[in-house]
Amino acid sequence: MFRLMPKQQQLFERFERIATYAVEAAGLLNQLLAHPERSAELLPKLEAVEQAGDDANHEALAMLQKGTNFPIGRDEIVQLLAELDDLVDGADAAAHRLVLYRVKAIKPEARQLGEILEKASAEIVKCVRALRTGKDKEAVLAPVVEVNRLENEGDKVMRGAIGTLFADEQNAVELIKWKELFEILEDNVDGCETVANLVEAIILKNE
Repeated sequence: MFRLMPKQQQLFERFERIATYAVEAAGLLNQLLAHPERSAELLPKLEAVEQAGDDANHEALAMLQKGTNFPIGRDEIVQLLAELDDLVDGADAAAHRLVLYRVKAIKPEARQLGEILEKASAEIVKCVRALRTGKDKEAVLAPVVEVNRLENEGDKVMRGAIGTLFADEQNAVELIKWKELFEILEDNVDGCETVANLVEAIILKNE
């Protein structure tokens, strides 16, 4: 594992901050999935988290432009920032779609996917924090493995959800709505795996 100098630490702290925003966003999305009637309260909070994530991303890119040497490549830094930011944006997008579609009764599979997303996001914080603090490789890779397991669990829930939807839903509009909502939620879980795999690649490359 590499060790970071103080200026390098500042950039990696932004990675961790954005990952923390992703957990917060996933938690607010979960609350909305549990209580869609609270959208007027929860949506502005989620929007504020999304904006904070964007601000942290811009700060990190500004640091990168100052030309400080970093232990990982600039392309890897830009990609990691983008993927982390996408996690925050994805939760925000899912919440807005729920409100746009005026969903009142939440399907249980959507609740399951939301819970999986929040757990996977929390594991992302662990691996990004371990990357920043210079802990041993296993401290980074253990949460990566857990994210991969959660993504597989999400795939299973998604397959069951789509199967049930096409078997039971008679209303074509509702079918289209829920198929898209399930796909958005699963894409967010997949995004966690993308970040985890990128962190894993960075670690293996810098052994």
